[in-house]
Amino acid sequence: MSRMAALMGLDFHGEIPDPESVEQVLEEMWKYNQTYQLSQGSAEQKVPVWYIMDEFGSQVQHSDSPSCGLAPFFCVPEQVTYSVLWPLEDLDQDDEVTRDYAYGETNPLIRKCRLLPWKPADLDDVSSETTEPSDEYYLAIAQENKEQLPVEIESFTVPHDRVLKVYSELSQVSNNLTHPRFKLTDDQDEADVIWAYNHIKDFRTLSELRPHVLLNQFPCESLLTVKDCLSAVSRRVKSDWLPLTFNLQTELPQFIRCFQTRAQRGEDNHWICKPWNLARGLDTHISNNLNCLIRQRESTPKVQDIITEYDLKYIGKITVQRERAGQRYGTM
Repeated sequence: MSRMAALMGLDFHGEIPDPESVEQVLEEMWKYNQTYQLSQGSAEQKVPVWYIMDEFGSQVQHSDSPSCGLAPFFCVPEQVTYSVLWPLEDLDQDDEVTRDYAYGETNPLIRKCRLLPWKPADLDDVSSETTEPSDEYYLAIAQENKEQLPVEIESFTVPHDRVLKVYSELSQVSNNLTHPRFKLTDDQDEADVIWAYNHIKDFRTLSELRPHVLLNQFPCESLLTVKDCLSAVSRRVKSDWLPLTFNLQTELPQFIRCFQTRAQRGEDNHWICKPWNLARGLDTHISNNLNCLIRQRESTPKVQDIITEYDLKYIGKITVQRERAGQRYGTM
């Protein structure tokens, strides 16, 4: 606590931190936090890591024309992460070491938004209204998914007396499918039903060679199963069921403007920040700290929903369950 307070220039004396001092550090740390993410391993292992550099690294100031670059470097043999600093220009003795806190950002408005934790700015000329992305946005997703769309086939009804052979890559299915109308098989080519774990790409070949095979996936399902697409297409239905949602990759200025407006009105500003394509609460954050929410954009692509009354009840339920689990296993 003493080291963090000194690093952040906060007034703290003593050995036992009080709750106010701890809260102040947790608020200020989003001006100092850095992040990296491993590209290999399980979903849990690839969750972004947030860290604070030592006193020297944390004092390297921002500049739009930086003298140095700085990046994390993960050394696999040692299983240790270093911060690597290198000059971008010739430096003389006593020249200041600076870096760009929004390195690589060329859009002036997005750059202004990303630097907001360190350089306060008004976004009065920005609207908080959001529109559905252009067709190019969805085309880019389709190209990235590399799905081959199926050909048109005639409708087919499974006879009631037929036993369907099921091929599954999921133990939840293979260990629990006991209905007499289904029979498990290890041969995918003979299966009437394919319950795949991995993303099916080639719907075309399946539709041409095996038009009546039943799948647990459908073409372009990411429009519903990935959070950024779901929120975008859901806006087509003007309804109260969809919480106020922003895509941090494409709607950061609109989100900040909305946050600032709600703050001016004295409205609650707790938001749930979720990765686009992860589940089980991985890399999910809840905060009313604008700096924290802005900087989540630097890790994995995320969407943010305003906290609703339903969310509060759900969060409370999860908290109780975790506390009970901690009491049961002696950890919290």
